[in-house]
Amino acid sequence: MQTTPRIPERFYKTITLHILKNLIEIDGYKPPLILGIHGAPGEGKTFMCEQTLRSIGVKSFLISGGQLESENAGEPAALLRSVYKKAGGEMLKGKTLASAILINDFDTGVGNWGKLVQFTINTQQLFAELMHLTDYPEIVENETTPRVPIIITGNNFESLHLPLLRTGRMWLYEWKPEFQEKVNVVERIFSELDKKEIAMLVSRFDKQPISFFSHAKNTLIDSTIWAHLSLTNPANVIRELRTVNSNFLVSLPRYTLKDAMDSCDGLLSSSSLINHIST
Repeated sequence: MQTTPRIPERFYKTITLHILKNLIEIDGYKPPLILGIHGAPGEGKTFMCEQTLRSIGVKSFLISGGQLESENAGEPAALLRSVYKKAGGEMLKGKTLASAILINDFDTGVGNWGKLVQFTINTQQLFAELMHLTDYPEIVENETTPRVPIIITGNNFESLHLPLLRTGRMWLYEWKPEFQEKVNVVERIFSELDKKEIAMLVSRFDKQPISFFSHAKNTLIDSTIWAHLSLTNPANVIRELRTVNSNFLVSLPRYTLKDAMDSCDGLLSSSSLINHIST
């Protein structure tokens, strides 16, 4: 059974406050347009941003870090302007009550990684465009537009252009989930386990990020599906799935704490575990 993800209260509060502060008129106060959420990989920063925005009725416009570089000079900055205007335009047209731009893996796309990166005119123009938006959020290409809050996520913001990080332009927030917060999230991943079992699971693998537990659950599901498929011909399964009234269904068992523990142990001892997951 699919369960609704549980967002830690302080993370939810941070996102919600950022959005509302940028929508409310407050005399003598101009909040930062950008919220920068940074922290270790695999802790669900971008996912929880999307879920929180959806839950409060804000339409998110996603830009990936990979779109922040291009062989064409000026293209990433133009993309940012275009998305900003589109997000604002949808509010003006009544298509959504509120919009926000979400840029994930921001530092991967434009961070300074020393000898590992080559700065281009795109990087310079993108930082310039972001700083312009923070200073003049309601004017884009000489056109008036609604203010659109921006949220960026990443792992290491020390690699970013320092003037962009200054107070007034960006509000920096480090996300490092506490034990109980991680328990609450993992409880939704292994919904068949009780709270005590979840606490035992997280405690045993306390150095692992949230994505590790999701990976472990997916590994269990893969094993269940494969055990089912191995009893038949995969070609027959594909033909069945393509029929109009297909009722092919794989029922998942209620996994136990031992199942979860064994799956996590298996990941740690397996070469299939990607290095960045084990932080």
